[in-house]
Amino acid sequence: MNSEIAKKIIDKFAEIQDECVYDRMNCQLTDNKLKCEVELDLDLDNENEDEIEPEWLFTIDFEGGNCNNNTLILENIEPGDIIAFTNRPFREVENLDHDEFSSLWSTKESNNFTIDPPNAALCINDKIIIITLNKCNYENKALIFNFDIIDHINNREVIPSQFDHGCLFVDPRVGELSARARHKKIWKLAKGYGAPIRQRNRCKLTGRPRGYYRKFGLSRSALREMPLKGELPGMVKASL
Repeated sequence: MNSEIAKKIIDKFAEIQDECVYDRMNCQLTDNKLKCEVELDLDLDNENEDEIEPEWLFTIDFEGGNCNNNTLILENIEPGDIIAFTNRPFREVENLDHDEFSSLWSTKESNNFTIDPPNAALCINDKIIIITLNKCNYENKALIFNFDIIDHINNREVIPSQFDHGCLFVDPRVGELSARARHKKIWKLAKGYGAPIRQRNRCKLTGRPRGYYRKFGLSRSALREMPLKGELPGMVKASL
C-alpha cells in the first residue's frame, strides 16, 4: 500500500477522533497493507440519549399479618422472602433484604416510591385486593405499610383484621435497583470492555468511561449532579 496514502488516512482519523464513537485507534503499516484496530466506546456521555432501563417488579411471601384501618402489617418476613425481577429483555432476578426494599420509599432518587407510590396486589384467603402502598417500614421482622384501597366500587374485597399466609405483588420501579446492580452490569460487559483497565477507569455510579476523574472514582457528569442534588454539604453549584 502506498505509504503516503496510508499516512494521510491515519492523520485524518486522528483529526476526527473527538467526533467519533471510538476511544482509541492503533494502526500498523506493513509493505502491502494498513491494519487499523479501533476500540469502540458504546457508553457515550450523552444526556439526550434515550436509554432503555429495566423495570423491577417485586413479590413478597409472608406467613401471616394483620390490618388496622390503613395500616397493613406483614409478619415473619425472612431473608429470601422478597424477590425482585425485571421485565424483558433484561430478565434479572435479585433477593432483597428488608432494608433494601423499605429504602425504595426513602431514597433521594427522583423515581422513589414516596413521590409516586406503587400499586400492589394483595393475595390472601383466595382473594385479591388492589391497593396503593404509600409508606413502608421494617420493624421486628415485619413490613409495615400505610395503604389506600383503589377503586372502592369495583374493588369490593375487604382486608380482614387477621390473615394467614399470602403474597404481595408490587408495581414496577424503573431504573437500576441498587449500586450492587450497577456494578454487576459493568462486570457483564463484553470481552475487552470488562478488562481490568476498563473497569478501573469507569465511573462507580454510572459505569461510563468518558470524563472520568480517577481521584474521585466518578465521571464528570455524575460529580456535577451531586451538589445539584444536595449530596455535597456546603456546595450548591458545580462547574466541571
